[in-house]
Amino acid sequence: PYQPKFRNFELYNSDPFRGVDIIPSRAVISPHASVCGTGSTTIYSNSLVFVPPIPDMSMPFNVISLTSTVYVLLTGIVMNSLTKKGHKRLTDAFDKVHRPKKEDTGLKGKLKKLLVKIGLKKTS
Repeated sequence: PYQPKFRNFELYNSDPFRGVDIIPSRAVISPHASVCGTGSTTIYSNSLVFVPPIPDMSMPFNVISLTSTVYVLLTGIVMNSLTKKGHKRLTDAFDKVHRPKKEDTGLKGKLKKLLVKIGLKKTS
């Protein structure tokens, strides 16, 4: 026949938000017999209460916020790299078409003008 087994009330936590009790650990230290004799020492650690994270209504907001932040950062990096390359190409093309060449005012420019006057070099 069927015999149900029930847990004793002492096995249940007193408060579900309290956490889980972790029992203390034990360490037995037995020194080498030639150094200190045959005695051994037992050391006990403290007990521990492990509190797991408790889900609440702010968790979906936190996940959405973190995901959106990562998405925006990646999109910004990609858009920044694409627009910088495009901007550089456009300014280079604009400089070639619309800006007149600067005349050399230094020694090189003076030599070119002199060679054109003498007739050794044609104007371009």
